[in-house]
Amino acid sequence: MLLKDRKTSAVIGGYTSQSWEGEGFKEDSQAFVFNLSTQSVYYIRDIEYAIYCSPKYLAVFGRGDIVIANNEAYTSFPASYGTGKENHNLLGQTDNSILLLEMEVFRLIPN
Repeated sequence: MLLKDRKTSAVIGGYTSQSWEGEGFKEDSQAFVFNLSTQSVYYIRDIEYAIYCSPKYLAVFGRGDIVIANNEAYTSFPASYGTGKENHNLLGQTDNSILLLEMEVFRLIPN
């Protein structure tokens, strides 16, 4: 998933090997979130909280590292990704709101 923030023009996103179907948290040792603008990648720290699935959200990485709902988007990074000691959020600032300019979701299809 790729997101572009209207305020900062930052391009952030995440990857999971899990399906978004179902409800509740899913484990994924391969999951990560990133900021392409700063060339930063943050790997899952709490594997059992890699993603959260719910009809109330379009996508949730971790326990709030990236949250995309119908009418809001925000980051509570570092919650489940990174080292947990970062002094900034995924956008590289202290403001947690994401003003979505664009969002693209990709699905890898095995051969």
